Amino acid sequence: MTPRDGVGAGAWAQAVEQLVRTMGGWCNAHTHLDRANTFAPEFLQHANIDPMGAAGLSLRVKQILVGELHKGPAYQPDNLYARMRAELERMEAAGVREVISFIDATPDIGLVAIHQAARLRDEFRGR
Repeated sequence: MTPRDGVGAGAWAQAVEQLVRTMGGWCNAHTHLDRANTFAPEFLQHANIDPMGAAGLSLRVKQILVGELHKGPAYQPDNLYARMRAELERMEAAGVREVISFIDATPDIGLVAIHQAARLRDEFRGR
C-alpha cells in the first residue's frame, strides 16, 4: 500500500504507524546520544564559539569542534546523563523501542560517555 494506491498521506502515515507498532515499534539505528541537545550556547561558550554560527561550517571543521564540546559542561557525567535520558524519553514517547547510538570514547574524555550510556541502557532495558 502506497499513497499512489489511492490512500491519502494521512491514512498512509496511520497505516505505517500501525504496522510499526504491531512489529514492536521504531528503531533509531543511528544516533549520537552523547551529543544530543548540545546546540545551546552554554556548551561551547568556554571556547567563545556560537553554535548557530558553527552550524554553517564544513564537516571537517565541525569534527574539530567536537574536541571543544568535550572540554565543556556537555561531557560532565551529570550533564551527559540528563541529556541522554531526556533524548531517550523523547524517543520512547514517539514509539522508538530500539536505539543504536554512537558514543564518543576518546583520550580527552575517556569512557565517561560510555559509562553514562551503559547506565541508561540498564535503566531503559525492557521498557
